[in-house]
Amino acid sequence: MRKPGKKDSMQAMDRYEDITVILPTLNEGRNIAAMLRSLGMLYPGACFMVSDDGSTDDTRIQCANSAVPCHFIDRSSRPVKGLTASVLEAIGEVGTPFFIVIDADGQHPPEKIAQIVDLLRSGTELVLANRVQVVGRWELHRKALSRFGTFIGRLSLRLRGRNFGNADILSGFFGVRTEKWRQAFAARGGERVFCPEGFKILFDFLKCVPKDLRIGAVGYDFHIRGAGYSKLTFRVYRQFLRSCLLF
Repeated sequence: MRKPGKKDSMQAMDRYEDITVILPTLNEGRNIAAMLRSLGMLYPGACFMVSDDGSTDDTRIQCANSAVPCHFIDRSSRPVKGLTASVLEAIGEVGTPFFIVIDADGQHPPEKIAQIVDLLRSGTELVLANRVQVVGRWELHRKALSRFGTFIGRLSLRLRGRNFGNADILSGFFGVRTEKWRQAFAARGGERVFCPEGFKILFDFLKCVPKDLRIGAVGYDFHIRGAGYSKLTFRVYRQFLRSCLLF
């Protein structure tokens, strides 16, 4: 039998059977098809999971008609709605060693997933995607809310004895070793430290990660949404402030 050479190893690592990409959605019919198309081209063999929070547009139809197969989770009848709840449900169904959470609206570049996966495969247990700059015009109130939220969030984490420096603790783009997520989640009483109605699931997870967790980061340019509408409202930030107080 021919021994696998360097070329074979590189081709094997170009396959992504070891990752699940989770896309939480709510009325992303104008974006989801293009995102699935890009992901399918970039990450052959990966599992793509769309966790939909009750879209009233054609998000479900776009997923069903996509040339890239995806697992669609219909949350329309769930009593609790929110991005965090959507991602938590999807993580419960992950069957791969690693998972990546990324927005479906094109604001997070799917090309960066490769760097996240490289770090996870090399032993990193949590990889944060940090916004380096915003590409496009970001409304003043969005910028102010982001800065205020980051300040409050970092203060909340430091009161818990957790300091993540300048990491983008409110990012919606990150990757985790599945086993480590489930261990940390169970150790802190599951959903007790999470705010399911909120949008900042990474922040909730950072509240309960072990202090020796191996953390890495990649930088990316955050793009202003091209289609659809933002789900961030003052209600979302009220939920975030509530999350800051949950221990």
